[in-house]
Amino acid sequence: MELAHKQRLIKYCLILSSFSKENCFPLIKFFVFRDLSLSMGSLSSYVVLLLSFTKFLPFIITIQKASASMALVPYSPHKTLGIFHKSERNFTFVGRTLTIHQDWEEGGVAAVVWDAALVLSQYLESKGNWIKDKKVIELGAGTGLVGMVAAILGGDVVVTDRKAALNYTKTNVKNNLKILSDTSLKVTALDWGQDTSIFSAPYDIILGADIVYIEETFPNLLKTLTDLSGNESVILLSCRIRYKRDNDFIRLLKTKFNVKKISHDRNVDIKVYEATKFHIVTAKQDL
Repeated sequence: MELAHKQRLIKYCLILSSFSKENCFPLIKFFVFRDLSLSMGSLSSYVVLLLSFTKFLPFIITIQKASASMALVPYSPHKTLGIFHKSERNFTFVGRTLTIHQDWEEGGVAAVVWDAALVLSQYLESKGNWIKDKKVIELGAGTGLVGMVAAILGGDVVVTDRKAALNYTKTNVKNNLKILSDTSLKVTALDWGQDTSIFSAPYDIILGADIVYIEETFPNLLKTLTDLSGNESVILLSCRIRYKRDNDFIRLLKTKFNVKKISHDRNVDIKVYEATKFHIVTAKQDL
């Protein structure tokens, strides 16, 4: 299965964690066969979705090889999904209201606002002028909400995502140009693991909201975080720790950075982690 499809499948698992077991099968079929726009013939023999449910033991649902007999069960949107199906959502930070365009049907996970983005934006707002005049870069920006909030707070911001997802970021920045008229913000493509020489590293602050969920991307994400950061850089990652692999990334991050949890919004179970590079102190020898 292509990485882009796998990314979307795993993100859908995150949504499904709020549903009971009996409601999952129709939702999975909806996601796989309609919302992912995949033909049955394009699916690999097995699609394995690892789900972690509140108040339930983790378990694996295996969808056997797709066949014509696998009919799509009628789907009634859950109110959680209803938020994603809104074409526009408004968010107010520092007295300014940003209008975020969402496109769940076409863009899927990259084109909607996730809780982790809201929590990280709220955290930045709570820090007041801390971000002012600092060089900031956001990874996996999606709708661009976090980066726009950072710009409103006075940061010199670069918002990045994969080329395939960047149109949604650009659309939202364009739609909020009046609100952002006195800010410094630009949008550019960045695939993790690629050469970052075109970027003005090191950045003072590196932001990422809900970007830790695909194990295969972890080495490239770590490389990009390392390449874009310096000894004084601060990395802020917001996420919901759901599976073993999520903790695996935190452990991987700790091989290069000092990592600590600095915030936990228990209402949505989103944590914010801060990472800073190890300071290597070399003793001077007397000559």
